[in-house]
Amino acid sequence: MNSRFHVNAFGSFAVRSESDIIDVSAGIASAIIARLALSAGQTLTTERLIASLWETPPTNASGSLRVYVSRLRSGPLGEVLQGGRGGYTLDIDPANVDVLHFEALIESERYEEALSVWTADPFEALGAFPFVKGARTALEERRALALERVTRVRIQRGEAAASIVELTPLVARDPLHEGLVASLALAYASDGRVTEALAVMDRSRTALLESGGLDPSARMDALRQSILRQDPALGASSSTEKHVERHAIPVPLTQLFGRDDELRRIEEARSAHRLVSLVGPGGVGKTRLAIESARRSTRTIDTEQWMVDLSTVAAGGDVLATTADTLGAVSPSLESIAARIEGRATLLILDNAEHVISTTRALVRGLLARCDGLAVLVTSREPLGIAGEFIIRVHGLIGESSERAVELFRERSAAARGGAEGSADETATIRRLCRLLDGLPLALELAAARTDVLSVKELTSALERGEHLAGDARAGERHATLESTIRWSTDNLEPDEFAVLVELSSFAGLFTLDAVESICTAGERSARDLTLALARKSLVAVDETEGGQRRYRLLESMRAFVRPRRDTEATAAWYVRHTAYFADLVDRVAPTIRTHDAQAAHATLDALAADLHLATEHAIDAGQRDLALRLSGGQAWHWFKRGWLVEGRAVIDRALAIPGESDPSIEARALLGIVNLAYQSGDAESAFEYVRIGLERATAGGDTLATASLLAYIAYGKSLFGEPDEAESLIDQATAYAAGGPSWLRAEILMSRGQTLRALGRPSEALDSLAEARQLAEKSGHAWALSSSEYVAGKILIEVRRSREAIPLLVRGAQTAAIGGDIPGALALLHLAGGASAFVERHADGAAVFGAVDTIGRRYSYNPVVAEGADAQVHRDRVASGLLPRDYSAAYERGTELSLGELISLSSGLTRSR
Repeated sequence: MNSRFHVNAFGSFAVRSESDIIDVSAGIASAIIARLALSAGQTLTTERLIASLWETPPTNASGSLRVYVSRLRSGPLGEVLQGGRGGYTLDIDPANVDVLHFEALIESERYEEALSVWTADPFEALGAFPFVKGARTALEERRALALERVTRVRIQRGEAAASIVELTPLVARDPLHEGLVASLALAYASDGRVTEALAVMDRSRTALLESGGLDPSARMDALRQSILRQDPALGASSSTEKHVERHAIPVPLTQLFGRDDELRRIEEARSAHRLVSLVGPGGVGKTRLAIESARRSTRTIDTEQWMVDLSTVAAGGDVLATTADTLGAVSPSLESIAARIEGRATLLILDNAEHVISTTRALVRGLLARCDGLAVLVTSREPLGIAGEFIIRVHGLIGESSERAVELFRERSAAARGGAEGSADETATIRRLCRLLDGLPLALELAAARTDVLSVKELTSALERGEHLAGDARAGERHATLESTIRWSTDNLEPDEFAVLVELSSFAGLFTLDAVESICTAGERSARDLTLALARKSLVAVDETEGGQRRYRLLESMRAFVRPRRDTEATAAWYVRHTAYFADLVDRVAPTIRTHDAQAAHATLDALAADLHLATEHAIDAGQRDLALRLSGGQAWHWFKRGWLVEGRAVIDRALAIPGESDPSIEARALLGIVNLAYQSGDAESAFEYVRIGLERATAGGDTLATASLLAYIAYGKSLFGEPDEAESLIDQATAYAAGGPSWLRAEILMSRGQTLRALGRPSEALDSLAEARQLAEKSGHAWALSSSEYVAGKILIEVRRSREAIPLLVRGAQTAAIGGDIPGALALLHLAGGASAFVERHADGAAVFGAVDTIGRRYSYNPVVAEGADAQVHRDRVASGLLPRDYSAAYERGTELSLGELISLSSGLTRSR
């Protein structure tokens, strides 16, 4: 059996020998080899092979097949493609067919190794042939089995995030696959992300109902209950250990080489110091070390981890604003950021601080003074120079780590060459190359990417004689070596590749291929294809979110090298296209925030925040009123859900202040967006002034949907402030405007009607209206309308002494709000449930709920007594009246230790018998 030939079916189909890739023409020829490879070493009858290739075979299928096989046998495959009229055989080792190797690993229960073989979906380019569907389905089921087994193992090792990355796109594709859904929910739950685990299961439940009215299995129901209870058996830790909540920390896509000593030193330093700085030249791997250290940290070190990418901040820019945005703080101030992380064992990673060193120094000094549980990990080319700073110098992979440099180069080179590994006699040359590049990981990756067209010997010789490398790199200055390597790499680009690279440097942060295709215009080839080519050459970095989506970015060292090459006139035109693209993107995404796609919408706006900010500022500075209002008003609901009330309102106010006329509908929708921001930040007077102006503009523009929403807002306000009769009339008008409108709008109006009927003293009618609102909100996926309806209904049920009905309703609303990212909304509902505890004789648990709400609320600038006033205090007094003062204090203190998931679990048990 021939072992010289390999067949790759994962991703693009390819056949290669020991030394070369064999050209197999696309279409039937590739399909013949692929089908025979699935039965490598076995004879496949002519009839079976024909049935595998044609749904309806042509009249002379046998003759056509012989012609194709004859052509294939005339080339390099002649020695392994055997047979004739009776059947055909591909006489190669099954271990050399990647899909068969994958199946063999599954059979031997080597699941993790099997998953590493699956690099892309099998037979991507052969989807039209009959044999593909069955083969792919069988492979996908085996992959699902492997993922289920591996997820359990990873959870025990504290590596659930890796399974989240792999499972998320698969579950999105097939939400009915119980095993995959359960594994993803389990991975989220064990990683401390309970709300996301529940959201996964709820989406699967909805898909089951829509596919035929099916209910989840008993297994899924039991798992959901375990997640709600935060059952310790779900994860690897004991009940006393806390899972780490990670935010904005990327999931590494590649293996880390040669950094065990540095990781150990970081762990030791973190155990003794609150501020640790990783210092070294660009490209040495500081960021990757920080990410790896955070993800490997034991559960007892951190409760929460955040990563702030400062490379997107312009020199001298606002570090406070970027940090506040990342953490979801209410305002860009030290006090607000400190409040967001107060009371938790938090790790804050500040990445790429060298160009904003003074403002970073001030931020770190201020936060460490205010937050006892805070630890900071900084990456920079120079230390901060703060008392107590522990500095770890990060060097290239040299000295004792030089063999790791060789491994890194080999691994990246194999990836560049489609999986083909280099020969053993290259090792000495690779060692010379690694020394030449001072073991800098980024330089090694850039060089390895060129081995798709150059041999290692040719590459090393080119670098040795290269003018840039010889002329620019000075002894001991590794950053010069990196810049030389970047210059050498870019000098080898085609003109259109370099032109697109220059355009990409204008993006402020992460970007998508869709954005590239719409904004970048350089070169005759597609900007999308050129970007992918640059990514394959490691000149563009690829980031994968924990949701499984890929986005792209330029490393700061590459950006700094390329940006000076921009043409002023071309760049100005680029920014015009950039602003228009992101305005269109906001127009598309904004409506989905009130639907079942809200989580994906928020994730998109979060990931692209840097460029959304850039586009918005460009529109405001350029006096483009309509574009500025579309960009800012369209993000208002996102800002509201993220708690960015003050900053969001300020941006929309600046857009509204731009002189000139606007499309009345665009202006009305921006005013509609700013209403919530103003009202929730405590400025009710301004909020209703925005409503008044917005109603005028909506009427002028004939925008019936905006008119309906604004009328409902006015009615809600009047019902709160003593004018319920007028409110009822306004609700009737809103209902008329919304007739035939989207479900989410009618849900909001029905919610406002429920509040109005409550104010009019008609609780039974109010509950009916709120029940209808909840039904429509659930149908549309409008989480805010759903939780708001449940909040008002909960108040009414408590007022009419039906607390045992109110509590589960309020808890469900809190779960919905939390899943949608509305933590203040969830806390408001849970606080009300705590108040209802007095009516079910659970006073101590109610006091614990208040303690938890207050503690968590401080991180989101939410205070129920301030927000709800006398109503909230009545509930607290009622609970306190059933306990001795010392018992109330003890129970309240117990609540201050609870996480949000634990608070939800406690609240859900308030109606259970003891």
